[in-house]
Amino acid sequence: QASLQGSFSFVIHLLSEHKISKAVMNFSLRATSRLAAAALRPAATPARAFGSSLDFQPIPDPPLNPLFETAQSALEKSCYLKINWKISEDSTVSDAVKYMVAHDIGAMAVTEAGTDVVCGVLSERDYLTKVAFLKRDPSQTKISEVCTMGRANLVTVTRGNPIDRCM
Repeated sequence: QASLQGSFSFVIHLLSEHKISKAVMNFSLRATSRLAAAALRPAATPARAFGSSLDFQPIPDPPLNPLFETAQSALEKSCYLKINWKISEDSTVSDAVKYMVAHDIGAMAVTEAGTDVVCGVLSERDYLTKVAFLKRDPSQTKISEVCTMGRANLVTVTRGNPIDRCM
């Protein structure tokens, strides 16, 4: 405000020194006072950009208590939900390795030929120790020859089991 009063005084002094007519002086003062009033007016709030922090933000779901999370809820959050984790024991090791590489997985459930019954597990370790190390041909080797078999030794869980049981 002090600087505005100084501006008014300066304008009046400038106009009177040049002996400008009263009409021009009044017009100049009105224009100056309009500028001063505009300067004193609170600035308009600038429009917020879309996505600014003041915009509506959805409230995230509370984190799921790990004690209540199940294998199914963990699977739904993962990128592996749509992968078929099973392969028939009659398939070749080459087919299994191609599938595991394509889907970035390290093991598959082996099923009995023509059924959906799990009878074993084929892992990367099975491939390394029983095919690659022994220099066997993966395109001629059946999964049933190298996978870890035996229903008695398989530990399984259902999708409804809690995560701690799965571990």
